[in-house]
Amino acid sequence: MSQISVLSLQQNEISDIAKKITVGIEGDFSGSGVIIGKYPNQHQEANVQETYLVMTAWHIVEQSGKYSIRTFDGKLHSVNSQNIQRLDKIDVAIIEFTSQEDYSIAKVGNSSKLEVGTTIFYAGYPNEGPHNTRGSYYCIPATVISLIEDKNSVNGYNISYDGLPLDGMSGGAVLDKNGELIAIHGAYAIRAVVGRAENYGVSSETFKNWSQKTVLAQQENIFPVKTRHLESREFLDVASNLKLVWPTSGILTTSRRWGRREENWTSARSNRGVNIPGPIGTPIVAAADGIVVESSYFNYYGNVIEIQHVNGISTFYAHNNRLVVSKGQSVKQGQQIAERGNTGRSSGPHLYFEIRTSDFTPPRLHAKFQLDEDQGI
Repeated sequence: MSQISVLSLQQNEISDIAKKITVGIEGDFSGSGVIIGKYPNQHQEANVQETYLVMTAWHIVEQSGKYSIRTFDGKLHSVNSQNIQRLDKIDVAIIEFTSQEDYSIAKVGNSSKLEVGTTIFYAGYPNEGPHNTRGSYYCIPATVISLIEDKNSVNGYNISYDGLPLDGMSGGAVLDKNGELIAIHGAYAIRAVVGRAENYGVSSETFKNWSQKTVLAQQENIFPVKTRHLESREFLDVASNLKLVWPTSGILTTSRRWGRREENWTSARSNRGVNIPGPIGTPIVAAADGIVVESSYFNYYGNVIEIQHVNGISTFYAHNNRLVVSKGQSVKQGQQIAERGNTGRSSGPHLYFEIRTSDFTPPRLHAKFQLDEDQGI
């Protein structure tokens, strides 16, 4: 699958591009979204479920509940609400769905080149109205009204444009004349004084910065050193030096209350781990060659695997649903060792992944300690 790359397109061509990357979101609130990423199939297997990342408006999915995604081909895909993530404090969120289909991914453009008066296009699936059903796709031309430079603007909205004010379009793609994603459509307001509607969006420069901090895993299969999302730079240095592969698909996030748990155990080092949320049963693979030194159940971590690598480095995998290797077994990089799960002290399906070095020795798995109710990883 290749990303869309076009120049100087006609409106109907832009509409065709937007339709393939735009989705409808169904749930307590209806909205739209845009496919912005896809996790790689590490084993290059055919006919397997791929995980797609969809960017949408946070206010569409902020309420807990069941959501589903409808792609342009009419297929409905379930959303794991545990994986919904808000970007900072702005009106943008990331949700995921899985499918065997090969869907197009938006090419992110440069919103900093926009000027007042520039023609843009916003796409989505508006709510049912007098002249359309919920499943009707719209791609609407608009003109940029203003560019907001205030970094503290409400909900991160930093671009406004005219156009029809339609409920259900929030979260959809805003494209430039090249068919590239330059904003996420957010909200609208009716300006009675000037007699027009004004739409608001979050520009691509805002979420491009976020995506550089967050591991989208659609580019490489090794830990990129440049990411700044993790609070421990040393974690990434070690991962890069070892050329570790992804243990599973998902967005890397720091463990809640970074460092607090290990500081309760020992003052030597803070937490070396990250959470990688995702569906239960997703394969977990060895990040590098090594020997399995632990394959067991522990109350707080659930089903765990620890693999000893070279130079005193080991990797630790927790909250697994099922373990498929045994203690003492040799494993190769990329070999499946477990399935992602929700065992032990866990707030939702995810892998807790940790790199352990010779200068950091956490307590043995059978150590006893006290935890507050909200300190689970």
